[in-house]
This record gives sequence, C-alpha cells and structure tokens, in this order.
Amino acid sequence: MRILHVVTRSEFGGAQGVVRTLAEAQSAQGHSVGIAAGLEGFWEAFAGMDRRVKPIPLPLLVRAIRPKEDLMALVALGALFRRWKPDIVHLHTSKAGALGRLAAGVDRRHIVYTMHGYDQIRVLNRRMLFLDKLLARRCGAVVAVSRLDADAMRRDGYTVELIPNGVSQPVDSMSAQAAAIDRLRSEGLPIVIMAARDARPKRIDLCRALASRFEGKAHFAWIGGEPMPTDPPAFHALGSIPQASSLLSRADVFLLCSDNEGMPLSLLEAMAAGLPVVASCAGGIPEVLSPEPDGGSAAGFVLPNDIDRMSSALNLLIESSARRRKMGAAGRNIWKTRYASDIMAGEYNKLYERLLAGRDVFC
Repeated sequence: MRILHVVTRSEFGGAQGVVRTLAEAQSAQGHSVGIAAGLEGFWEAFAGMDRRVKPIPLPLLVRAIRPKEDLMALVALGALFRRWKPDIVHLHTSKAGALGRLAAGVDRRHIVYTMHGYDQIRVLNRRMLFLDKLLARRCGAVVAVSRLDADAMRRDGYTVELIPNGVSQPVDSMSAQAAAIDRLRSEGLPIVIMAARDARPKRIDLCRALASRFEGKAHFAWIGGEPMPTDPPAFHALGSIPQASSLLSRADVFLLCSDNEGMPLSLLEAMAAGLPVVASCAGGIPEVLSPEPDGGSAAGFVLPNDIDRMSSALNLLIESSARRRKMGAAGRNIWKTRYASDIMAGEYNKLYERLLAGRDVFC
C-alpha cells in the first residue's frame, strides 16, 4: 500500500507520536509511507525517524485559523495528493483533518481521519469542531483513540471506528537526563518519573506539591520542563528530550497528574517499561487501567487529582519494591496484549484494506 499520513504540527505530542509509530510500523511491513506535517515544532517529533518513511514538510500548515495561509495549505495538500497518488490518506488532528478532507475532493472512500482527544477538542476548540461536523461525511472512516472519545462522538452523531493508541517497547539510551537520574539513583531512593510538557492541564504544580511530601524518601524526576527557584528539594526538572521513553527503565514509579487527556502515550510507554502507575482519572486513563471503586488497579492507582489520595498511593509504592514489581508486571502485560504498536498497526491495516476493497464506508 501507498500510505500518506498528514498531521498539523511536527512538535512532540501524542498525535505525532502515534503518527511516527504507525508510519514506522507500516514501513517495516513493506508499505510505502510518507508523513506530511507543518513546521510548528521544527520537525522535532520526527527527528531520527526510520529513513524508509518519507518526510514531507508543509510550511503553510499551521494550527491557528489563518484564512490566507489555510487556502494556500489547501492548494498545497491537493497538489501533494495528486503528485503522491496514495492508496490511503490518513489525516490526524482537527486542522489537518479539515483541510485534508477538503483537498481530497469527491473521492472520500480512501480517506481515514483519526481524531486525537475528541473530548478536549469539544471543550477547547469549538470552531474547529463545528467545521469538523460539517465535513464528517467526507471520508471513508473516522477513528477514535479511546472508548471515552468514541462514546462522546457517537452521542454527537458521528459514525466511529475505535482503534486505541499503541506504543513500541521503550529503548534505553544515554543522555544528560539519563546521567542525572543515575546520580539520583546512587542515593538509594526510589525514582518517581513524570513525562509531560510544561502546560497547565498537565498539573506539574501538583507533581511539585507531591514531591514536597517525600523529601528523603524518593526523588521526583520531571522530563519536559525547566527548574524553578521554588522547586522542592525532592523535585528535579531535567528539561526536554526527544524520546522521554528512553528514561523510563531508570525509574521505579510513573506519575501522571493531568486534568485532561485522551489516550496518553506516556502512560502506555510507562506500562511497556514495566512501571507501576499513579495517574489521574482523566480522559481514557481509567479504561486502560480498569480501576476498582477505590482507585486501585492491577497496574497501579487511578485517582482524582487530590493531593492526599495521590500521596497515599505513591507512599504504598515507594515503601514496597515487591508491590512495584507486581504492579509493573501487570501493567506490562496489559500493554503487550492491548496497546502494543503492532496491534495498533494491524487494526489500521485491516481498516485500510476494507476501505480499499470497497466493503465498508463508515462516515
């Protein structure tokens, strides 16, 4: 198959991670694959990508609504589709999804649109959601990445396929951040790791507050932002790194305090690395970890963003290496059987084949 992925931005993010993982898996299967993306992010999400995947920069494709640039991006996408002649055009994120469906013209059967984090888009970007609903039938299939999103989209009138995100086994590598974590480990205390950008919905403030309760008992390593003078002694901001997952094997517990999430790749990567998880009950997180009413899960804890409850859950893991090993192994098994990258790629390939055979049109 000749597959062209289109995503609005090329910065680090969940959608970009899915695009890269999927494109590399499809390329390894022998398909001809390209990624077209805007330059917001300076192509950082795709640096060092499998060389068999063709990179196609689209400088005019931007997240903000800018009528002049959007019209030029629409023309550029149409020209790209005619030049590349893909069997499948796979659109990701709302802006690329809108322009890509318009550029594809009347032949909608071979267009797949994955909406990453519908619940967030519905709340934060109503203008794009209105346009998306107008274009809902201009593609062969619309895909949700979590059951939460799929249910919400169906209530709003979409016909939806559900294909959960998937990730590859994290690969350890040496870096300045890895060396910093190794120095912390040499003190003999457990490492709690967080991998999230410095944005309000990620609740790094809560991570800092939690770290202040564990001075002398654990170190909290944050990948994704810079230190502040007021950081607690146990909180270590280590900056950003292209592949934060490469650091997971050096940690003991994974912490995720987001207020909003779709199907977070960082959570799946932590489970693939065998880490027990303490996470908020936002977005698609509960459906991954299947918590009991008290928040406990075989793979960790899923709780409201309440500092006392999260602190108690972290304390249980920090004080017991046996509990960490047991929950980490359970999480890795969940990843391996449900959220591995080859499972995700296989489901998308089945969808592509059905569309190409003309057996199903879902929109």
